[in-house]
Amino acid sequence: MPARIPSQRSSVAKRPLFLWLLAGGVGLVSLWLLPHAWRQMTADLIAAPARVTINPQAGQAQPVENAQLWRAHRQRLETALEIQPDNAIAHADLAALHMAAVAVPDLSEDELVENRLAAIVHFREATHLRPADPRLWLGLARAYLMAGDLGAGFQEAWQRAAILGPHEAVVHTGLFEMALLIRPPAALPAMADWVHELYESADERKRAAMRRIAESYEVAIDDEGRLSLMAVPEAEAGADPAAAPAPDNADSVTP
Repeated sequence: MPARIPSQRSSVAKRPLFLWLLAGGVGLVSLWLLPHAWRQMTADLIAAPARVTINPQAGQAQPVENAQLWRAHRQRLETALEIQPDNAIAHADLAALHMAAVAVPDLSEDELVENRLAAIVHFREATHLRPADPRLWLGLARAYLMAGDLGAGFQEAWQRAAILGPHEAVVHTGLFEMALLIRPPAALPAMADWVHELYESADERKRAAMRRIAESYEVAIDDEGRLSLMAVPEAEAGADPAAAPAPDNADSVTP
């Protein structure tokens, strides 16, 4: 008598229950992930032309040629943000573009003021969504500095970036440049102390790099890592050897 071949139905019925539960769980997860992935892909495609101007490592945008192109980039990034309102990077991208508005030749002064404030709003939202990212806090500090606001918001952002990014070169460079932009002796004590500690812990190669960067801002660093304004040559100062004081208004510089 020939051996009985089990039917497919009987073998299926013998499958363990946990396999059915596993398959059901995978299906549910897939149903949840697919819309998210679709929104991500759609937002990325819309924002792609604008994001080519943004350096994600530094959280800054390159200059845009004219106001029309800048507004087109802004529209793209705003649309992408509407699709993914809880995306911290989307907020940071839009904030960086708002900061880049300072270099757009055709924008009015009112628009520039609005852009400075919008940059703060979006970087603040980005830090809320991703509070452990030092580059977002660095971007927020830059936004406050560009708006000429060195109050509690700026100080919190600067210190958070310093605490969260102790080993990130991009963060160190950004924090150091902000200390130079504010210019001693106006630099806040916490910033001056941070520069001092950074200089003391650096090897000679890094110290030389710090001195070169400082010199480009007309700031000197002594052997202990203390900042001071460089003397202005009399030939550059004209008849008055004191010359004009270095700008301490954040509106006059671009971080």
